[in-house]
Amino acid sequence: NDFLNQVVDFLIRRANNTPFQYLLGYAPFYGRDFIVDYNVLIPRQESEILIDIVKEKKGSKVLDIGTGSGCLAITSLLEGVASRADAIDISENALLLAKKNSEALNVSDINYIKMNILEDTPSDSYDVVISNPPYISKNEYKDLDIHVRGNEPLEALTDMSDGYTFYRRYAFILKKILNKSGFAVFELSQFFNKQKISSIFKNFSNIKFYKDINSNLRAVKISND
Repeated sequence: NDFLNQVVDFLIRRANNTPFQYLLGYAPFYGRDFIVDYNVLIPRQESEILIDIVKEKKGSKVLDIGTGSGCLAITSLLEGVASRADAIDISENALLLAKKNSEALNVSDINYIKMNILEDTPSDSYDVVISNPPYISKNEYKDLDIHVRGNEPLEALTDMSDGYTFYRRYAFILKKILNKSGFAVFELSQFFNKQKISSIFKNFSNIKFYKDINSNLRAVKISND
Protein backbone atom coordinates (compact mmCIF):
# COMPACT_ATOMS: atom_id res chain seq x y z
CA ASN A 1 0.00 0.00 0.00
CA ASP A 2 2.85 2.36 0.84
CA PHE A 3 4.32 1.73 -2.57
CA LEU A 4 0.98 2.44 -4.25
CA ASN A 5 0.68 5.71 -2.30
CA GLN A 6 4.14 6.69 -3.48
CA VAL A 7 3.24 5.95 -7.08
CA VAL A 8 0.03 7.97 -6.82
CA ASP A 9 1.91 10.84 -5.18
CA PHE A 10 4.54 10.72 -7.94
CA LEU A 11 1.87 10.85 -10.66
CA ILE A 12 0.00 13.71 -9.03
CA ARG A 13 3.15 15.80 -8.67
CA ARG A 14 4.19 14.91 -12.21
CA ALA A 15 0.76 16.00 -13.43
CA ASN A 16 1.34 19.28 -11.59
CA ASN A 17 4.33 19.90 -13.88
CA THR A 18 7.03 18.86 -11.43
CA PRO A 19 10.16 17.80 -13.38
CA PHE A 20 10.67 14.06 -12.93
CA GLN A 21 14.33 14.62 -11.92
CA TYR A 22 13.11 16.44 -8.81
CA LEU A 23 10.67 13.64 -8.08
CA LEU A 24 13.40 11.03 -8.42
CA GLY A 25 15.87 13.24 -6.58
CA TYR A 26 18.53 12.52 -9.19
CA ALA A 27 19.65 13.69 -12.62
CA PRO A 28 22.35 12.12 -14.80
CA PHE A 29 25.35 14.17 -15.92
CA TYR A 30 28.36 12.85 -17.82
CA GLY A 31 27.50 9.27 -16.90
CA ARG A 32 27.00 9.86 -13.18
CA ASP A 33 23.96 10.52 -11.01
CA PHE A 34 23.75 13.84 -9.19
CA ILE A 35 21.37 14.56 -6.34
CA VAL A 36 19.02 17.42 -7.26
CA ASP A 37 16.32 19.38 -5.47
CA TYR A 38 14.43 22.64 -5.96
CA ASN A 39 17.47 24.70 -4.91
CA VAL A 40 19.45 23.86 -8.02
CA LEU A 41 19.16 23.79 -11.78
CA ILE A 42 18.71 20.30 -13.20
CA PRO A 43 21.92 19.32 -15.06
CA ARG A 44 21.33 19.20 -18.84
CA GLN A 45 22.91 16.91 -21.39
CA GLU A 46 23.75 20.00 -23.47
CA SER A 47 26.04 21.19 -20.67
CA GLU A 48 28.26 18.11 -21.01
CA ILE A 49 30.02 19.88 -23.89
CA LEU A 50 31.68 22.15 -21.29
CA ILE A 51 33.49 19.11 -19.84
CA ASP A 52 34.43 17.89 -23.34
CA ILE A 53 36.06 21.27 -24.04
CA VAL A 54 38.02 21.57 -20.78
CA LYS A 55 39.25 17.96 -20.96
CA GLU A 56 42.35 19.01 -22.91
CA LYS A 57 43.76 20.65 -19.79
CA LYS A 58 44.67 18.04 -17.20
CA GLY A 59 45.60 18.65 -13.58
CA SER A 60 44.32 22.20 -13.58
CA LYS A 61 43.14 24.50 -10.88
CA VAL A 62 39.49 25.07 -11.76
CA LEU A 63 36.93 27.69 -10.79
CA ASP A 64 33.25 26.80 -11.27
CA ILE A 65 31.03 29.89 -11.08
CA GLY A 66 27.42 29.24 -10.05
CA THR A 67 28.06 25.60 -9.24
CA GLY A 68 24.45 24.61 -8.41
CA SER A 69 24.41 20.82 -8.01
CA GLY A 70 28.20 20.85 -8.31
CA CYS A 71 28.05 18.78 -11.50
CA LEU A 72 30.68 20.78 -13.42
CA ALA A 73 33.23 21.09 -10.60
CA ILE A 74 32.81 17.48 -9.49
CA THR A 75 32.93 16.07 -13.04
CA SER A 76 36.04 18.12 -13.86
CA LEU A 77 37.78 16.46 -10.89
CA LEU A 78 36.53 12.96 -11.69
CA GLU A 79 37.56 13.32 -15.35
CA GLY A 80 41.08 14.41 -14.39
CA VAL A 81 40.71 17.99 -15.65
CA ALA A 82 41.02 19.51 -12.20
CA SER A 83 43.50 18.65 -9.49
CA ARG A 84 41.56 21.00 -7.26
CA ALA A 85 38.57 23.26 -7.67
CA ASP A 86 36.83 26.22 -6.13
CA ALA A 87 33.05 26.16 -6.59
CA ILE A 88 31.08 29.30 -5.88
CA ASP A 89 27.38 29.98 -5.66
CA ILE A 90 25.13 32.73 -4.30
CA SER A 91 22.82 30.11 -2.76
CA GLU A 92 23.71 28.53 0.57
CA ASN A 93 21.25 25.68 -0.14
CA ALA A 94 22.84 24.96 -3.51
CA LEU A 95 26.27 24.74 -1.85
CA LEU A 96 24.94 22.30 0.76
CA LEU A 97 23.53 20.11 -2.00
CA ALA A 98 26.76 20.30 -4.03
CA LYS A 99 28.66 19.16 -0.92
CA LYS A 100 26.30 16.18 -0.66
CA ASN A 101 27.13 15.30 -4.27
CA SER A 102 30.86 15.58 -3.51
CA GLU A 103 30.48 13.14 -0.66
CA ALA A 104 28.32 10.74 -2.65
CA LEU A 105 30.86 10.69 -5.48
CA ASN A 106 33.92 10.62 -3.17
CA VAL A 107 35.37 13.94 -4.31
CA SER A 108 37.26 15.87 -1.66
CA ASP A 109 39.36 18.51 -3.47
CA ILE A 110 36.60 21.10 -3.86
CA ASN A 111 36.43 24.27 -1.85
CA TYR A 112 32.82 25.53 -1.72
CA ILE A 113 32.44 29.30 -1.35
CA LYS A 114 29.32 31.43 -0.96
CA MET A 115 29.76 34.43 -3.24
CA ASN A 116 27.80 36.80 -5.46
CA ILE A 117 30.02 36.92 -8.54
CA LEU A 118 28.30 40.09 -9.78
CA GLU A 119 29.64 41.95 -6.74
CA ASP A 120 32.71 40.03 -5.56
CA THR A 121 35.82 38.81 -7.33
CA PRO A 122 37.62 35.61 -6.31
CA SER A 123 41.04 36.43 -4.85
CA ASP A 124 42.76 33.44 -6.44
CA SER A 125 43.75 32.75 -10.06
CA TYR A 126 42.92 29.67 -12.12
CA ASP A 127 43.96 27.58 -15.13
CA VAL A 128 40.35 26.92 -16.09
CA VAL A 129 37.21 28.93 -15.34
CA ILE A 130 33.94 27.18 -16.14
CA SER A 131 30.37 28.42 -15.81
CA ASN A 132 26.81 27.77 -16.83
CA PRO A 133 25.38 31.16 -15.84
CA PRO A 134 21.74 32.33 -15.79
CA TYR A 135 21.46 33.33 -19.46
CA ILE A 136 17.74 33.38 -20.12
CA SER A 137 16.57 36.93 -20.71
CA LYS A 138 13.66 38.47 -18.82
CA ASN A 139 11.49 38.27 -21.95
CA GLU A 140 12.36 34.64 -22.70
CA TYR A 141 11.75 33.66 -19.09
CA LYS A 142 8.05 34.54 -19.45
CA ASP A 143 7.78 32.06 -22.34
CA LEU A 144 9.61 29.20 -20.63
CA ASP A 145 7.99 25.80 -20.27
CA ILE A 146 5.98 25.69 -17.03
CA HIS A 147 8.00 22.61 -15.91
CA VAL A 148 11.08 24.79 -15.84
CA ARG A 149 9.61 28.12 -14.82
CA GLY A 150 7.47 26.77 -12.03
CA ASN A 151 10.16 24.64 -10.42
CA GLU A 152 13.77 25.51 -11.12
CA PRO A 153 15.33 28.39 -9.18
CA LEU A 154 14.74 31.76 -10.82
CA GLU A 155 18.24 33.03 -10.05
CA ALA A 156 19.80 30.00 -11.78
CA LEU A 157 17.81 30.59 -14.96
CA THR A 158 17.59 34.29 -15.68
CA ASP A 159 19.52 37.49 -15.03
CA MET A 160 16.16 39.34 -15.20
CA SER A 161 17.74 41.48 -17.91
CA ASP A 162 18.97 40.81 -21.48
CA GLY A 163 20.68 37.48 -20.68
CA TYR A 164 24.21 38.87 -21.08
CA THR A 165 24.75 40.27 -17.54
CA PHE A 166 27.03 37.51 -16.28
CA TYR A 167 29.17 37.49 -19.43
CA ARG A 168 29.83 41.22 -19.07
CA ARG A 169 30.89 40.63 -15.49
CA TYR A 170 33.10 37.69 -16.50
CA ALA A 171 34.78 39.81 -19.17
CA PHE A 172 35.49 42.43 -16.51
CA ILE A 173 37.09 40.05 -13.97
CA LEU A 174 38.60 37.37 -16.23
CA LYS A 175 42.04 38.96 -16.74
CA LYS A 176 42.37 39.08 -12.96
CA ILE A 177 41.34 35.49 -12.19
CA LEU A 178 42.75 33.62 -15.20
CA ASN A 179 46.34 32.38 -15.28
CA LYS A 180 48.53 33.40 -18.19
CA SER A 181 47.97 30.27 -20.27
CA GLY A 182 44.49 29.61 -18.85
CA PHE A 183 41.11 29.64 -20.53
CA ALA A 184 37.45 30.03 -19.66
CA VAL A 185 34.52 28.03 -20.99
CA PHE A 186 31.00 29.38 -20.62
CA GLU A 187 27.70 27.87 -21.64
CA LEU A 188 25.66 30.07 -23.99
CA SER A 189 22.05 30.43 -24.98
CA GLN A 190 21.29 29.10 -28.45
CA PHE A 191 19.56 32.43 -29.09
CA PHE A 192 22.66 34.51 -28.44
CA ASN A 193 24.32 36.67 -31.03
CA LYS A 194 27.93 35.54 -31.60
CA GLN A 195 29.04 39.07 -32.49
CA LYS A 196 27.64 40.37 -29.24
CA ILE A 197 29.52 37.75 -27.21
CA SER A 198 32.70 38.51 -29.19
CA SER A 199 32.35 42.21 -28.49
CA ILE A 200 31.79 41.58 -24.77
CA PHE A 201 35.10 39.66 -24.68
CA LYS A 202 36.89 41.98 -27.11
CA ASN A 203 39.95 42.24 -24.81
CA PHE A 204 40.72 38.57 -25.49
CA SER A 205 42.39 37.61 -28.76
CA ASN A 206 41.22 34.03 -28.82
CA ILE A 207 37.49 33.28 -28.85
CA LYS A 208 36.03 30.01 -30.09
CA PHE A 209 32.37 28.99 -30.34
CA TYR A 210 30.96 25.47 -30.02
CA LYS A 211 27.70 23.83 -31.04
CA ASP A 212 25.92 21.14 -29.03
CA ILE A 213 24.60 17.74 -30.15
CA ASN A 214 21.57 19.48 -31.69
CA SER A 215 23.79 21.90 -33.67
CA ASN A 216 22.71 24.82 -31.49
CA LEU A 217 25.17 27.45 -30.31
CA ARG A 218 26.10 26.21 -26.84
CA ALA A 219 29.51 27.30 -25.54
CA VAL A 220 32.34 29.77 -25.89
CA LYS A 221 35.99 29.30 -25.01
CA ILE A 222 38.07 32.35 -24.19
CA SER A 223 41.85 32.00 -23.96
CA ASN A 224 44.11 34.34 -22.06
CA ASP A 225 47.00 34.57 -24.51
